[in-house]
Amino acid sequence: NNLRTLIIESSYISLIEKGSFDNLVNLYELNLNFNQIVIIQNNFFLLLKNLNKLYLKNNLIQFIEEKGLHGLINLIELSLQNNKLKIINKNILYKLGNLKIFNLKANSIQI
Repeated sequence: NNLRTLIIESSYISLIEKGSFDNLVNLYELNLNFNQIVIIQNNFFLLLKNLNKLYLKNNLIQFIEEKGLHGLINLIELSLQNNKLKIINKNILYKLGNLKIFNLKANSIQI
């Protein structure tokens, strides 16, 4: 599949099944803003190795499992602003060496 940008904004999505994006190996940008996603499960984005931009702002995300962002080796921008995050496990950023922008604004993160 040659799809480069996928925008699924404001669609009332609360759960995305693992494997939903596995065939989109050339995806560069994924926008899931303004949905109702609550959790990012382990290895959810594992096959999206070309993804550079992931937008998850204005959801209801409370938790990102430890390996929830694994596979995103080329990710440059990650937006998690305005969710329900309270704790960020330091291991979620493991192998995100290219990350330049990490937006956590408007969460209730405890330091």
